[in-house]
Amino acid sequence: MRLGGEMLMRAGFRNVVLPVLTGLMAVVAVLPFTAHARCYGPAKFQTCENLNDGARIIVAHEGHNSVIMGADPGTGHTFQGFATTLGQTTYSSNIDFHARVSFESLDSYAPSQYHIEGRNFDKRPYTYQCTVLLGCY
Repeated sequence: MRLGGEMLMRAGFRNVVLPVLTGLMAVVAVLPFTAHARCYGPAKFQTCENLNDGARIIVAHEGHNSVIMGADPGTGHTFQGFATTLGQTTYSSNIDFHARVSFESLDSYAPSQYHIEGRNFDKRPYTYQCTVLLGCY
């Protein structure tokens, strides 16, 4: 969120990513340092808007699965993401405008602490520890 946590964080949806991926916890209240988003619609199908730049994403949920689709408002480039949650771990794969793929796993090991690791679109690995108070480091 995460589903494409790194991708969506770069797109300004960091505040939405973790809640979306972990079952729509309190949307927008997860990580500091980023844009604010507003989401509309029922939990199964929502449209979220980045209040800073107007970017929009569509989030669909069915059981433990989520799909996110969106576009960069500056370029019009689209992206898609898919996620499945098993226990406390969410696995996601994402496709950007250039058909590059990224992968990510998000482990929720405490109510407000997460471990995120994956491979970005440039095939570079990354790892973050995240908390509500400190953000990601």
